[in-house]
Amino acid sequence: MPDCYSPINQQGWWDDEHWRRWTGDPARGNGRYVEPFETTEKWAQAVIDKGVMPFTYMQTGRTSADYGPTFPDHMLHNDPTTSYDYTSEGFLVHMENVYDNLRNGGVGGLMFDYAYSGWHEDGGFEDKYATAAEAYRNIYRLPQEGLGSNAWVHERNLRRGSDISLGLVASQRVWGDTDIITPPMASKAGMRWYKNRVVVNYDMDAKSLLKADPDNRIGRQALLTMTYVVSGRFLVGNSFTLVDDEKVYDMSRTFPYHTMSRSARPLDMLINEFPRVYDFKVNDGWHQLTLWNYDAESQKTISVELSGRNAEGAMQLDRGSEYYLYDFWNDRLAARLSGADTLAQTLEPGEARMLSVRKVQSNPQVLSTDRHIMQGLVDLVDVQWDADGRELSGYAKCIAEEPFKIVIAKDGFVPITAFAQDSDEVMSEMSGDDGLIELTITSQDSGLVHWKVFFKCND
Repeated sequence: MPDCYSPINQQGWWDDEHWRRWTGDPARGNGRYVEPFETTEKWAQAVIDKGVMPFTYMQTGRTSADYGPTFPDHMLHNDPTTSYDYTSEGFLVHMENVYDNLRNGGVGGLMFDYAYSGWHEDGGFEDKYATAAEAYRNIYRLPQEGLGSNAWVHERNLRRGSDISLGLVASQRVWGDTDIITPPMASKAGMRWYKNRVVVNYDMDAKSLLKADPDNRIGRQALLTMTYVVSGRFLVGNSFTLVDDEKVYDMSRTFPYHTMSRSARPLDMLINEFPRVYDFKVNDGWHQLTLWNYDAESQKTISVELSGRNAEGAMQLDRGSEYYLYDFWNDRLAARLSGADTLAQTLEPGEARMLSVRKVQSNPQVLSTDRHIMQGLVDLVDVQWDADGRELSGYAKCIAEEPFKIVIAKDGFVPITAFAQDSDEVMSEMSGDDGLIELTITSQDSGLVHWKVFFKCND
């Protein structure tokens, strides 16, 4: 991350020679190439060899003091003391060379920091017909063309919020430097649910598992939950050496982030200044409902009408159906309600509660898992009920040696036996009562494990 603030730095040059250059700024990390990784290719390939995508950094419109005087025709008004002219023919050719080098080295994306420094509403462009918006889009068009259409381009720190770069960037950051989460911050991303993961992923900067509010497991789980619900990407703000197994386990419950072009809708956005209720509709019979008590000092009861209009804060479910509501973090059946009912949950200070809301069926059905907060959306595959064989089956995305629990509602049937992949490397156990059973699968290897539960009718 060549994030340097000495007058002479890497900005503008963006080539291997200048990324190797010592700029005398050790306090800011400098981020220069050093042996044996003294070129983009050597550094990027070493990162790729670790199974990771190399990602780099540019300060959008900020310049090195020696760049403008060397290439005044690359600058606004041809003035060496200004910023880059993203319509200048010479500068555009230069940037094509920059991205050729990054692409050939294997770099997969980059962050544009200080994005506002590339916005020049007063003009000064070589192209006399260019607008500020056209020049600004050129900033992000160039890496898309130079690195490839799958490049991960990140636009940092929107000062006022902008759609100008949409279609060219993979993510936008909606807040300044921060490693916590607050209601205004979450709302700024959450209120754009209709664009989030559809045309762009919204980002709230890195998050520290050591700075959750309140400073307990409930606070940390809320930080992780709300980052998942309102954002489309997660940056870990801590080294793994600084967090214990419990924190890593909780963080792993939110990975992977789903890749569907859909996000949770803030149902109470017209009721509360900062939304507390988010609804992710999986399908007509399955919603993931998030309740957030962002008051870190006091309990709060949050109520949601199951039927009624979304615009009025309701879930718009079928009044004539019944629904199970299963609480992920507390691992319990929270309620079984009619669609005509109002859900009321009392949350602890700072708690975010993820509820899987499933329409009651006339046969056994999955309600939840303990692997992921979306409770089956990304961690279960091809779940089916075979009425003839009275068999509920599917595939679980297991982690080696980590028990994977599936919560199943019996719905009037009696479980006989469970089966998980005909192999000595996989063990399964079935338990439960009160209308629910739990199937626990433990595999020695990571990957898909086929499971089945056989039932008989309750005579």
